Amino acid sequence: MLESLPLGTASAVEAGRWSLDPDRSSVAFRVPRRFGLARITGRFTRSEGVLDARDPEALALTLSADPASLETGSTRRDAHLRSDDGFGAERHPRLWLASTAVALDGGCLTVAGELHAAGRRIAITAAGTLRQHAGHVELALSAPVDPRALGMTRSPLGRVRAPAELVVRGRLVRVPAAWS
Repeated sequence: MLESLPLGTASAVEAGRWSLDPDRSSVAFRVPRRFGLARITGRFTRSEGVLDARDPEALALTLSADPASLETGSTRRDAHLRSDDGFGAERHPRLWLASTAVALDGGCLTVAGELHAAGRRIAITAAGTLRQHAGHVELALSAPVDPRALGMTRSPLGRVRAPAELVVRGRLVRVPAAWS
């Protein structure tokens, strides 16, 4: 596991709590298709997240999404992925990533944590960037995920390809101190 590291440079992100702006952010996944030459992208239209940077020695990141809000551009595929063959959205109405360790060196971010989805949990390591810009923080994060480890083994074509990629792109805004 990673150890929490100091912020690296003071300009990387100011201390405080930062919340994902849902209007300027996306939580999505990409899965290889057709011999890896194309990818299917699914986006969760309802998601939230918090970066707790109040203590630069103990950063924490949590992200969550509503699997019933999944959109891939195909109604049939969306229904399948929301079903028990996929995320099991009816029985498991939330998926989330909770960090166990966060390292930020300058703008380079590494997050070790647990992904909870479809009633299971798996360890993942995500890498990306975190940079402060004029009152907000930009986050770009991705992690390989094996959907089979989450029990997602069936697809309309018979097999699930791995690895999928969890992709988070977003703008984080400061949470007022009174709400922290």
